[in-house]
Amino acid sequence: MRAAKRQFSPIGPEERRSLFKGWVLSILRIHNTIAPVFDDIAYWSPANSQVEIDFVLRRESKILALDAKSMKRYDT
Repeated sequence: MRAAKRQFSPIGPEERRSLFKGWVLSILRIHNTIAPVFDDIAYWSPANSQVEIDFVLRRESKILALDAKSMKRYDT
């Protein structure tokens, strides 16, 4: 999308976060197409709160909440 808009400048922190979360969502959807592991995927954030869960995966009655964080450096 950035290339289509001719935006070739370095990616800022806010944009990096949304691009990373979009990439994670794509990977989850692709994986689920190949080997189904969840029935639904959603985003959760209560009203008037700064808390959010990026990906809520549901399979039958089981729920898994994932929060994706982008960083310049990976560390374990």
